[in-house]
Amino acid sequence: MISTNGIVSNASNYYESNIKKPDKAKDAKSVEKATDKDKVTGGLLSKEASEYLSNLKKKYADYDIFVQEDKDNSQPTKEFSVYFSAEELEKMAKDEGYAKDKLNAMETAVRMSKKINEMFGAGEDGFNSEGVSLESISVTVDDNGVSKFFAEMRKVNEQQFERIKKAREKKAKEEKAKEAKEEKAEKEAKMAEKNENVEYTVKTARIEAFSEEEFLDKISKIDWNNIPDELVRPGNEMDLTV
Repeated sequence: MISTNGIVSNASNYYESNIKKPDKAKDAKSVEKATDKDKVTGGLLSKEASEYLSNLKKKYADYDIFVQEDKDNSQPTKEFSVYFSAEELEKMAKDEGYAKDKLNAMETAVRMSKKINEMFGAGEDGFNSEGVSLESISVTVDDNGVSKFFAEMRKVNEQQFERIKKAREKKAKEEKAKEAKEEKAEKEAKMAEKNENVEYTVKTARIEAFSEEEFLDKISKIDWNNIPDELVRPGNEMDLTV
């Protein structure tokens, strides 16, 4: 799963969690086998898989690459965050062909993410002029080589988007103050810092497709007027990383 602009989405591994039914017997077997391993990296990966992940991070230095099961402890700092499950990494470390398919899917997802952001005119913070953002994108390939694309798009309400724009301005002023050490700019940045702790609404669109063309076409035709609002309460807000 690819998350963009440092925003970690709860829609990670959307195919596995929302479409493919869990195989409890297989999961139990996987857990049983895992107990026999000399696991490192917080007990999530074998030594072999941990070394593979380390080499992967060096090869793809422009991305943040994390273990999906350790998502809550991840701290994205780059434009793209990539999540592989522990099971995927174990298999990638042992199976070169499987690893190639997974990495090709990752690169496709990153490329598609860039296309979508260009299509919507997203700014550096991931939002376009209407408050729409690409929250996450993933590409899966089944055993028959069939690809499936998933994306989660969000649109914040007008009030929340105004707060996001203020956050943009705040960051710009803080950077200006830091570079020029202008006392006035620092005061203005502090004035822009206020972000009311209030409830707001978002609209979420989840897209599925079996080809890049269909994927982009469906995204371009999202009708936000027909998507219901979801209430976001204080303390459970979207990440406003800018």
